Parts: sequence; C-alpha cells; structure tokens
Amino acid sequence: MYDPDLSPEDRPFPIRVYSKGELANLYLPCLPIRSALNTWNYWIQTHPTLYTRLQEVGYRKKK
Repeated sequence: MYDPDLSPEDRPFPIRVYSKGELANLYLPCLPIRSALNTWNYWIQTHPTLYTRLQEVGYRKKK
C-alpha cells in the first residue's frame, strides 16, 4: 500500500512486469509520460552496447 509519508527510498518496489512507459515514468517522474518515454528510448539508442544486449533478450523499440 502506498504511504505518502515514506521517502522514495523507503517505499517498497513491487517486483512485476513494467511497460516501457511505466519504467520511463519511474526514471523521469517530472516529465509527461510521452516525453519520459522519448528520453528513455533516446538513452537506449545512444548506448550501443545496451541496445545490442537488449535486442539479444527480445527488446523491440515499438513494443
């Protein structure tokens, strides 16, 4: 259950499948979801090793 009195570091982080939009929003909560997702995609595409490794495990940009 969400407790607004807890600091972000003390809140439990549920282990589950997250969409790219959800992950982007977790990393960039101050941005609208679309902008966060664009930045997330930019980060991945500009890091060749990360992009290659993600593709090896099934990452698809449009999914």
